[in-house]
Amino acid sequence: MFQGHAGLFMQGDHLDISYNRPDEWPHLTPSGSIRAFIFHVGDEVAGPCFQLGMIRPVEGETLDWRHSIDPLHHHGSDQFRVILSDSWNLAGRRLNAGDYAFQESGIVYQEHPGPGGAGTTMLLMADRRGNQATIARKKDVETIFEYDDVYGAPKPDAPYPHPAGDRGIAAIATSAGQCNKGYLRGTISALQSGSSGGLTGVLGDTIAGPAVHVLHAEPGERITPPATWSTEIVLLVVRGTLTLDGKTYAAGELRVQREGAPFAAIVAGDEGAELVLVVADRRGRAEFALAAGETAPAWIGAAGALASTLAPSPEGAE
Repeated sequence: MFQGHAGLFMQGDHLDISYNRPDEWPHLTPSGSIRAFIFHVGDEVAGPCFQLGMIRPVEGETLDWRHSIDPLHHHGSDQFRVILSDSWNLAGRRLNAGDYAFQESGIVYQEHPGPGGAGTTMLLMADRRGNQATIARKKDVETIFEYDDVYGAPKPDAPYPHPAGDRGIAAIATSAGQCNKGYLRGTISALQSGSSGGLTGVLGDTIAGPAVHVLHAEPGERITPPATWSTEIVLLVVRGTLTLDGKTYAAGELRVQREGAPFAAIVAGDEGAELVLVVADRRGRAEFALAAGETAPAWIGAAGALASTLAPSPEGAE
């Protein structure tokens, strides 16, 4: 299931979005200092919400991150984010371009761009029922920036959508281990390169949540063979290039593949590639169909083993 926001839609078997064409991005602030694309994929109830963010300061538009844009708060959803350019402060720790972070639901935190006030990110809210923010300080509720319903606007007078409440249920497992004090951070370039390397994580709903594959591909490496998934695939190039369906995708370019649409082989460019590949609904992994005679790379099967370590959460998807 693909559901775009603010006019975003998919024609044919895929949708391309580029961080390199900022004029195409919807404004979240009047002058466009913050721009975003938002879309839902996967399970219709408990699937993930992607929030692609671009922060480029515009003269005359003041962003009060501490008390208006991003005051102390928490969400009822596990999260994954990757930084594409500039730098980003997450819960008091600096993330630079090429860094990623898993974050457990219910953690109270703040985030904002680093020095210079600019940053580009991809944020995955693993369970859209936990999109809404819960503000920690009452005084900040009065000054919070008015986002829309999809983006996660606080609704203090309404029941929280997640059945477990506004803290959600933390359910993250990765091939690099568990979160430490709510987070697991790393750098893509530091991951082992090649088809046997990379990092895999599962998060969100323990039945229908997404699987995230963070990959460091060698020059010319065949990242995936031709295949078909029964769920959406979201592919983001963080560094380097790759080719797919005869098209070159450079750093800052993202593709959403429609469920059930055949996927051509993905091949890294001459300088290799650092990328994130998200399987929107981990149940779709079981219905992953390779083209005849092809063999799946080892990391594709890693999500199943990780998911088996998580106990089903109350009232999760079926």
